[in-house]
Amino acid sequence: MAEQTPDWLTPSVAVPLDGMERFTGLDATVADFWRWAFSDLRDNTTRGILAEFLVAKAVGDERDLRIGWDNYDARAPDGTTIEVKCSAYLQSWTLKRHSELRFGRLIAREFDAARNEYSAEARVRAEVFVFCVQTQRDPVAYDMFDLSHWEFWVTDANTIRERAVKTIGIGWVRQHATGPFPYADLAGAIRAAARPRANPAPASAAAASDTNQRLRPSLDERLQRAGPEVIAVAQRLRTLGDEVGVQVVQGPASLQLRDRLGAIVLLYPTYRSVEFALEFAHRSGHETEIGELRAALQQIAGNARHLPGKYPSLHCRKVLDNWEAVAGILRDLVQIRAQAGQ
Repeated sequence: MAEQTPDWLTPSVAVPLDGMERFTGLDATVADFWRWAFSDLRDNTTRGILAEFLVAKAVGDERDLRIGWDNYDARAPDGTTIEVKCSAYLQSWTLKRHSELRFGRLIAREFDAARNEYSAEARVRAEVFVFCVQTQRDPVAYDMFDLSHWEFWVTDANTIRERAVKTIGIGWVRQHATGPFPYADLAGAIRAAARPRANPAPASAAAASDTNQRLRPSLDERLQRAGPEVIAVAQRLRTLGDEVGVQVVQGPASLQLRDRLGAIVLLYPTYRSVEFALEFAHRSGHETEIGELRAALQQIAGNARHLPGKYPSLHCRKVLDNWEAVAGILRDLVQIRAQAGQ
C-alpha cells in the first residue's frame, strides 16, 4: 500500500453496530434507521446487498463489515475474491411483465483506496463471479427470507476476461457459467471455480468437469426439492406427452415436452413454473390461434398479472388448479405446431 501524505483525510476504522446505538439530537436508534431504509428486500439496491451478504456467509467471509467501494464483494478465507451480481423477475414496484435478468459492470476501473485513484483501463476485479437470481415470479408468493427462491451461477475471471463482457443477460450466464446451484451448494461451486488459482497443481479438464457435474443437482433432485406441486405437474406433463405423441425430455434445468420444432412447454422446478413456447407464431401463419391460446393463459393467470407474449408462464399451483384448461391449451398448441411444420 502506498504511503499516504500527512494532509490526507484518513477515516477512522469502522466497527460493527448492534442497532441499539442512539443518535445525538434525535430520538431514534440505528435499528430504527435500518428498519426504515432496508426493510424492503425487494428493492434493487437492497437486494443486491442482500445477495452479497448471502455469498459472504456461504464462503465464510471473515471480515466484519461490507466495504461498499471495494473492488470485490466477498472474500473467502483462502483469499479468493468474489464479485456478486444480482437480478430478479419481480421488483418492489408494479410491473406489466417480468423484468429481464441482466447483470452489469462485470468489467470496471479498479479503485486504489490508498491513492484515491481509479485505474486508467477497465479490469476484471475478482477471481470468481457469482450471478444470483431471485427466481420468484408470483408477487403473492414472494418470500424475502426463503433461500429456495434463489439460484446461483458461478464462473471464473478468465471466462469474463476472455470475452471482454461488461453487461450480460441470463442467456449468456446459462451458456458460460456453471449452475444453477441451490444455496447449500454455492460454497463448493465457488471453490471449484477458484481452484485453478488457489491450487496450481495440474488438474485434468475431465476431473474439473466431473467436479462441476457432481456439484450440479440433477433435474430429478430439483423436482424433489421443489415439492409436491411441481412433482404433480411433472407427472401430468409426462402423461399428456404420451397421449399427444410428443417427446418428454429432461434438460439441465427443465422438464420439456418437445416436437420436431423444439420445446412446446418447459417445467422449471427452480421457479415452480410452467413456460409455454409461443414464440414461433409470427413465422407460422397462426397468429390468431396463438393469440387465443395466449388469452386463455392470461385468463388462468388472472388480470393482476400480465403474461409476456412469447414465453408466458404459470405457477405450478395455477396449472394444477386449472389442469383441464391447461391440457386443452397444450393439445391445441401441439396441433398448431404440427400444422405449421407441414
